[in-house]
Amino acid sequence: MDLSGLFPCLEESSYQRFFRRLIVCGFIGVLGSEISADDVENGLRVISHRGPDGAQATMMGQLSLASCRLAIHPPYDESPLQYSDKEVIALNGEIYNLFELTASPPVDALSVTDTNLLARVLSDRGKTILPALRGLFAFCFSDGQRVLLARDRFGIKPLYYARLQKGLVFASEMKALLSLPGFSRDLDEDVISSISIVGHNLFPGKTPFRQVQSLKPGHYIECSVGEEPQEKPFALIPQVPMAGAGLTAEATAAAERTEELLAASVSRTILHDPHPKALFFSGGLDSSLLLDLARRHAPVTCFVLSDRSDADDLIEARRVAQALGVCLEERSINEEDLAREIVSYAWHFEQPIAGGAFDLFGGVAFHALARSIGKDYKVALCGEGADELFLGYHRLHMRPEIFVESLRNRLRAATPVVRQSLEASHLLEQGPLMSQAVRDLALHQGLSDYHLASVDRSGMAFGLEVRPAYLDNELAAWATSLDESVLIDRNNAWTKLPLRSIAKRRFSQPGTERVAVRRKWAMPSAIQLCSEQMMEHLSAGCTCRAKDENSNLDEILMDLFVYLHVDPGCISPPDFSLIDFVNDLRRPNRMI
Repeated sequence: MDLSGLFPCLEESSYQRFFRRLIVCGFIGVLGSEISADDVENGLRVISHRGPDGAQATMMGQLSLASCRLAIHPPYDESPLQYSDKEVIALNGEIYNLFELTASPPVDALSVTDTNLLARVLSDRGKTILPALRGLFAFCFSDGQRVLLARDRFGIKPLYYARLQKGLVFASEMKALLSLPGFSRDLDEDVISSISIVGHNLFPGKTPFRQVQSLKPGHYIECSVGEEPQEKPFALIPQVPMAGAGLTAEATAAAERTEELLAASVSRTILHDPHPKALFFSGGLDSSLLLDLARRHAPVTCFVLSDRSDADDLIEARRVAQALGVCLEERSINEEDLAREIVSYAWHFEQPIAGGAFDLFGGVAFHALARSIGKDYKVALCGEGADELFLGYHRLHMRPEIFVESLRNRLRAATPVVRQSLEASHLLEQGPLMSQAVRDLALHQGLSDYHLASVDRSGMAFGLEVRPAYLDNELAAWATSLDESVLIDRNNAWTKLPLRSIAKRRFSQPGTERVAVRRKWAMPSAIQLCSEQMMEHLSAGCTCRAKDENSNLDEILMDLFVYLHVDPGCISPPDFSLIDFVNDLRRPNRMI
């Protein structure tokens, strides 16, 4: 298959030389199906934003595999897909400890890449090595007759699959699968209902599309043609203990162990390659700790987003960056920008933007900043995961009854399956069981299916690999073992106590004192003004089918999801704003 047409800026000869200097960032594969090579190429074209620097395809036995690539760092892989004459591999992401897991490290520098090292490890030790892998990854490894698909334990990198009548298809994004001929776009009403009401998907492994499955975090599939794919776990995020049943530790000891593990994770993340690093920054607790730890290893440029010059996040970010002597890049956003970013985000996100009991616009703000960072950087760090591991959502953990009441108010619109799931989960109760259910919801459903899915899509939309440095195997195991009393102080309404203790010691110079005591502001605070302006603009002339403003916005965004992905779906990023979309909806004959 000749994929050079996807990247016309490269001549054939230079293209052949160029793709060998790349790392896989998106792939699509077909095992034992009659889907043609041209259809696979079209599927890859839909997700070519994940790897704008090149593409490659190979066929072995009953497997067709194609990838698009993002060039990040040397040394480079000679042949990223064709590992040997008997095996092929496609890797999306970075694995930080492959070299130390390799029994006989290669002496050829050109083969020392994540892709090639992973193939060596899998060829030597098979799937037994999966629990030891550290990093963010989704991959396919195959001999042409049998495939091994796996996804990291946190679900940082995505991997979707579908069972066809004569085979199996899989890809880094659902759009690639939905583009295949005859592929169903029928929606799963229970998943849609769950997202609309809770803000998260309550059904692990399911997606908004009935035919598409999401490989669950920390799971793998190993199957041959004709076999039913069965997911099996290899490493999961531990379940959190009931309040009073977890590990207790003195505050100083808890902070010291947390700092030790976090420092090691940041070191691995930032030193994995020599590429310049950016940081999604707010001047708050999570991002400031990452900055202070990362800057000791390599220069880091901070990026902050705001819709006004006196925004709290921007002021705090300036103080901390100046005190630490790091470069701060400020990015502005207005109502028009936001209206366009919502549509772009909705196309890349691949599921309804429906906050349910949560905020609608957090992912949109991240998306807007990723667009800016991606212009000059290919790797960025973010603080995703800190709130889930250390109980950082203040309202969720300090006043869970407010969250529960919001769910109850929305229950009338739930499908029976969603209602039963919520009732069985203890989320609608009061007391310790409800508190544990809220923490589990954030850590095991919200983290992967919402927050990390959003981070991955927004980064890859602009050729940017985003690395959540808090999501490390040992750090997660430590945080989830701690009793709730070690993490939060209900009497004084403080969350993330170990991280705050670290910050109190690290941030004592003028300009940084507030890091340890600052209350969390969600990222939408950066776009509060322009989001309010946009809502006024939308409601001013909109023929509302619901009087409640939020309900009306939910309805508009659901219509947008259906337009972009279902009826009939867009195969390339849309070029219109949410205001354009609403104005068009008011016309008798829609033109968009």
